[in-house]
Amino acid sequence: MNKAIELIYRISNEQQDQKAKYKRIPKDEIKKAVCSDCKEKKELVFSKGKKKICSKCYYTIFGSNAIRKQIYPTKNRKVNDNTKCLKNYARLTKTEFSAALYTANSQIKSLAQQRRKLRRNIWIKKKQLEDWKELLEDKSKRIEKPLEEGERVRRFCHIKNKDSKWERYYTIREIEKRISRLEKSIEKLGKRNLSIPQFKGNSVMLWKNCCDLSKVKDGTFKVKLYKDWFDFNILGEYQNEVLSDCLVLDKYSSIYYKDGEYYLNFPVYKKVELPEPTAKFSVLSIDRGINKMVVYLELRGTKSKPSNVHFESGGKINFEKFKYQKLRTKMFGKKHGYKKSRKFGNIVLKFSDYIAHNLSRQIVDQAKGKKDFAIVLEDLEGIKSEKKAATGKAALTRKIRYKLSLGSYRKLQTYLAYKALEEEIPVVLVEAKGTSMKCNKCGAQGKRPTQGQFVCPKCGYQVNADFNGAMNIGKKFYDEIKDKPLNFDEKQKVFKFQST
Repeated sequence: MNKAIELIYRISNEQQDQKAKYKRIPKDEIKKAVCSDCKEKKELVFSKGKKKICSKCYYTIFGSNAIRKQIYPTKNRKVNDNTKCLKNYARLTKTEFSAALYTANSQIKSLAQQRRKLRRNIWIKKKQLEDWKELLEDKSKRIEKPLEEGERVRRFCHIKNKDSKWERYYTIREIEKRISRLEKSIEKLGKRNLSIPQFKGNSVMLWKNCCDLSKVKDGTFKVKLYKDWFDFNILGEYQNEVLSDCLVLDKYSSIYYKDGEYYLNFPVYKKVELPEPTAKFSVLSIDRGINKMVVYLELRGTKSKPSNVHFESGGKINFEKFKYQKLRTKMFGKKHGYKKSRKFGNIVLKFSDYIAHNLSRQIVDQAKGKKDFAIVLEDLEGIKSEKKAATGKAALTRKIRYKLSLGSYRKLQTYLAYKALEEEIPVVLVEAKGTSMKCNKCGAQGKRPTQGQFVCPKCGYQVNADFNGAMNIGKKFYDEIKDKPLNFDEKQKVFKFQST
């Protein structure tokens, strides 16, 4: 199968150059005339210079049938000996051929995207190299930093970056190092050859007519692969429950081979009825922070007391990320350092996924089974842009900015949204503005002497800052639900208040 994909990829890739010569005729200019290929009077859709052809002839040249003709010989048609089709591909079924064609086309698109990124990367580095060379050679293009007490080496920056707060000044030696590094990088990228990939995949996609699923009894199912049926057992109660409700395979499945065993992957679909939250709903209010990964509590109105309060620390995941980040920085500059550093990145990613999955499951389990209940959390979209706040009170310390970058806020929200949707629990996002600095007792503007402490100067109320934020988020939901309509975001699977 992999050899078939490789062959079809090569044939499809060769067709791309010929396809580029044909241009689609605009809709308002399409007219009926004699086709240059079939000599029949039809609507001419594609043109190549003065030659115009219909859509049927176009897809005869470049469609899947054209690839078939290059693979399978007949009595009246010979094929290229290089394909060795009689030996290797004569037994391909229609489904296998379609799967190979689908995979090959996906690889062509992926390779084209990689080539575009490579060209853009080279162009960006060349522009950077020009700026650094100007800074080194042209004295009119640079600004010198005044020497401070204890400094002996002169430092410079490019004149176009003089108004930037984040621009630093460089010594001549540092500038020369940057130029040398960029030249080596451009040379290395120029030698990079994005050739036809060698397919060594261990998975096969199955078309809908090749796979079917049915239930024999509790915990036992049978799956149809082509014409044969196979029995298998589901050990987990959750998986057994899901499969019992969703036995229709509407999408494509796949089989993959790993560690001497074969695994069947298939998507299942479940119909859910998601209620729209109202002011009568109880809420599970969640605040995501730095010292505490999440703080969540239950509220039943603006004047109700919080119940079932939970504090979940994010110190463990932040410590693991910080530890591996230090190891990654030590790897750079060493032999094969980049490859080794990628392994550490995968370790951190899997660990953060594990934490986010377990934490989101814990939150959804608390809300599960409760009538008229919703999950409310603040909308942290744009938090990365806030990390680079310019001046004054908005400017964050380097330590806080680094801790913000370690937080998996969006990942937790995504996992929470789809798990809650499965249990028919609505998730609502409220605006984060004012939720961390407002006193939940009197509503006055408070202060935070430390990152984890909140103090109200008006009423003297002191409490954990994340707990105060969770209270404000829940109360903000009840305040806004009275006069603002809710819209459901299909992409994020959450409700948002419509801005007025």
